[in-house]
Amino acid sequence: MLKQKGKFIVLEGIDGCGGETQSKKLLEMFKKNGIDFLRIRHPNYSTSLGKIISKKLYSNDDFPEDMQSLLYFTEIYQERNLIAKALEEGKIVFADRYFTATLAYQGMNKKSLSKLIELEKLFPIQKPDVSILIKISTKVSFERKSKEKKGNLDKFEKNLDFLKNVSKNYDKLAKENVFCKWEIADGERSKEEVFEQIVNIINNKLKISIK
Repeated sequence: MLKQKGKFIVLEGIDGCGGETQSKKLLEMFKKNGIDFLRIRHPNYSTSLGKIISKKLYSNDDFPEDMQSLLYFTEIYQERNLIAKALEEGKIVFADRYFTATLAYQGMNKKSLSKLIELEKLFPIQKPDVSILIKISTKVSFERKSKEKKGNLDKFEKNLDFLKNVSKNYDKLAKENVFCKWEIADGERSKEEVFEQIVNIINNKLKISIK
């Protein structure tokens, strides 16, 4: 694990869990509390690698499974120095998805998950102090994303069987605290109630006083 002085928080969950919404709410709360922070998101579609990922999400073809894992990991790895610098400066780093999402989406079986864990050992990245799984059902996921995108869903968002497997994988990662410490928030409550759960986790687990 790389040395860090700040705190690193990740919001995770299947599509439609509300991670982006809650990330924005955290941003406003940190500003209100005068807390120095860095917000990141993955995939970052503004980068060259992010654009490749975005294009593949809406195409009928895709890279082989191992190449997908490498692509998603590399997209995250490219920001390791940015995150390390922010943590060294004592900032709060919070991410809307991270390597933990790659473990859930690309580590669907024991073999692929083991490969990803070994890859991170060879090319270390910062480990979150806590990854908060915003848990929703696949039914809610599909309904939310269909409404948000007016039916223009990517290949992951419209594949309910795939989402069910990813959801199960997230549950397993959280239960076993794979890669980092995990906590769970009920993502099917109101936005305000979900945010209250997240704030309570941050305050209680990381000893950060925000309100």
